[in-house]
Amino acid sequence: MRRRENGLPFAAGTKKVKKRRLRFKFKPLSLLLLFFIVSVFYQLGLGLFGLIVNNYRLVELKKKLAEKKQLIELLELEKTRWYSQEFLEREAQKLGLVKVEELPDYLLEEQEK
Repeated sequence: MRRRENGLPFAAGTKKVKKRRLRFKFKPLSLLLLFFIVSVFYQLGLGLFGLIVNNYRLVELKKKLAEKKQLIELLELEKTRWYSQEFLEREAQKLGLVKVEELPDYLLEEQEK
């Protein structure tokens, strides 16, 4: 028989210890608590996702609004240009219309008769 350094046999002072496996028991209260925690995390995730999506949409709509405002300003500038005297005279000349002051004298005399 083999012995240790202190003289005792190997099997003499040892007890056989059973290894117990700890198991988690699903009780109704723990299941309810687990369900509650999972649902809270789900709601938080869903809310955060909605916040991110709405923020992205808001940025896109702000860009579109800025573009529309710029187009409106350009249209208003063009509208004021249409009513300027210089533009009207240029367009009238393109159409072949002349001012009364630009008519030759013989045409003015005929109109007065």
